[in-house]
Amino acid sequence: MALEESSFCMRLCCGPIRSWTINVTKDGNPFSEHIRPIRCMPAGLKCCCYQEMTTTAGGEVIGSFKEKFFCFVPSYAIKGPTGEDEFNIHMPTCCGGVCVDPCAEGCCNCKIPFYLYKPDKDEPGQHVGKIIKVWGGLAKELFADADTFMVEYPEGITNEAKANLLGATFMINQLYFESQKQGAEVG
Repeated sequence: MALEESSFCMRLCCGPIRSWTINVTKDGNPFSEHIRPIRCMPAGLKCCCYQEMTTTAGGEVIGSFKEKFFCFVPSYAIKGPTGEDEFNIHMPTCCGGVCVDPCAEGCCNCKIPFYLYKPDKDEPGQHVGKIIKVWGGLAKELFADADTFMVEYPEGITNEAKANLLGATFMINQLYFESQKQGAEVG
């Protein structure tokens, strides 16, 4: 169960750039907390106000999500508890990394992927996991703002790293799939 804590004014006025805290529980017990400060939308060639989110569990920082400097394709770093890069995350690319590859998951399947790469192997075909927005069906996509995601975790990662990737999924949803009008919808 994931519950977002943010004010009505923040949701109404700031929409996808708003700050929030998302508390995740598993079987009624606290699992992780994801904290995001208000930031500008992702944009290439900017020098400050990068997207970020911190993941904690039991009051201890277990990881973070940070926007990286980019020219064409938005890129993010998933960091461990000591600030070291664990994964890079971005949409699959083509044309030497300057374009998003719309057919990476196959043509006409309505999946929007974000691939996870090891920091030293950030090249096409070298992904170790993925976060994919999955088509929810015509009625759900037209009449609701609910989105469905599939997360393929890399093999052998810890529960803390999984919690951090879950937070990355929340961030991707907010940055790319929430509309400004969503901020006005409560419920």
